[in-house]
Amino acid sequence: MSRRSPSYVLYLASGIAGRAGMLAVLVVITRFLGTAEYGFFALVVATGEMLDMIANNWIRIHVLREQAGRPLIGSVRMGRTLALYGAMTFAAAMAALIVAYLVDAPDTAAFAFASVSYIAAFALLRLCQTLMQQQQNHLGFAAVEISRSVLACGAAVVIAALTHSYALAAIGLAAATALCAFAGLIAIFRSQPRPRAARSKAGYATAFAFGAPVAVVAALAYGIGWYDRFILNALAGPAAVGVYAAAFAISRQAVVLFLSAMNTFTFPKLARIHETGGARATAEAQAALLVSMSGIGAIIVAGLAAMAAPLSQFLFPQDIAVTATGLVAPIALATLCVNLKQFVFDNSFYMTKRTGLLIAYMLPVSAISLSISAAMIWFDGADGAALAYLAGGAIALAVSGVLAQRAVAIDLPWSRLIAIAVAAAASGFASHAVAGAVSDYGNFASLLAGGLTLLATYLLALRLLGFSVMSMISEPWLPQAGNALAIQGPAQ
Repeated sequence: MSRRSPSYVLYLASGIAGRAGMLAVLVVITRFLGTAEYGFFALVVATGEMLDMIANNWIRIHVLREQAGRPLIGSVRMGRTLALYGAMTFAAAMAALIVAYLVDAPDTAAFAFASVSYIAAFALLRLCQTLMQQQQNHLGFAAVEISRSVLACGAAVVIAALTHSYALAAIGLAAATALCAFAGLIAIFRSQPRPRAARSKAGYATAFAFGAPVAVVAALAYGIGWYDRFILNALAGPAAVGVYAAAFAISRQAVVLFLSAMNTFTFPKLARIHETGGARATAEAQAALLVSMSGIGAIIVAGLAAMAAPLSQFLFPQDIAVTATGLVAPIALATLCVNLKQFVFDNSFYMTKRTGLLIAYMLPVSAISLSISAAMIWFDGADGAALAYLAGGAIALAVSGVLAQRAVAIDLPWSRLIAIAVAAAASGFASHAVAGAVSDYGNFASLLAGGLTLLATYLLALRLLGFSVMSMISEPWLPQAGNALAIQGPAQ
């Protein structure tokens, strides 16, 4: 494989490695940290991820868009890129200090240092990934991400096991991430012109004009399912955050693991369809993508809901597993709603460059979601947080689906979506029954038997309904052919 040959497999592998590594960290260290300590670790990760994404992700998009097709970034543009990353990372670090004060951890300085370390390390990683993507160094991108996932996971788990400190575990994760990012940057700058300071302010003004709406959208998006853990910490304490974060980890990561990879693969294709095929072709591709993502996501949600008890008991200590079991299903379904909103309907706003409409609807939706979270958490703690996340995700999906019609008029394939939902629900019930029947043989036996039943039942149901799972995965933008058992919807 050529170093510069684009490869979906490499990006898929790196995406899975990154999320699987973080999932492993979030699951395994529950064995070495107390529930409250684990809650603070989850708050550090949430603080770092949110502030890094809000502050720096728009720079990656801007650089890749402005430098598309160029083999290398010019020295002045590189200097500007480094300055933007540095300034925004500093701003994120300052914001993290405020968050550390509000969290009110027993050792505020330790929480603050861990959060700032996390932000700085992932800013370096994002810079490295941005430059490798711009240079089309797909193999290097995958190598950095996969090695980072392994080292960061190992460092966090080992340090947690030795010290039982959430702060040191987070700092170890950040240090391993920064090490891999530095290695990648050294390789990049061997062929990159030496950066020079940009004298003109016009380039910075253009960059911020592009980035401000993207950053605002990211900040508002976190109002659904992320800010709630800080509300939970304030109203119910860090132990409740620990239980919620554990359930959130297995529920969210399992869904996002696949749908995020599908989005990375399909969005460039959809953009090309929009540019070359026009509105009608885009609408058909979006409708097909909605069916494909629903088909993959629905069975993951059904499986998580059906086997929540043995899964939680298999992965977590008993004090977490008891409560986490009831949180898995609403969090998984909420995550599916949010992902469909982001990867299907919200992409319509980006393709048609109508981000103003996206901000206009996300502002009230985020406010409503936060209000529901505060009320539900006050009444019912972690259980209330999960239900509030589901309510916020469902509202956001509905509003996005309606308003996206102004950007791309999609004929929603209701009959196919209903058929997928019925097939997933039936498969989930069958899986739950089988898992329960073999529960005397242990949690692993329940997961194995239930999982095999789930897959076999769902694949058979989809086959009878005329869906092709392979097409959903390999070419998710193409309409499914269907047969007489699948009622023909308007998208056909």
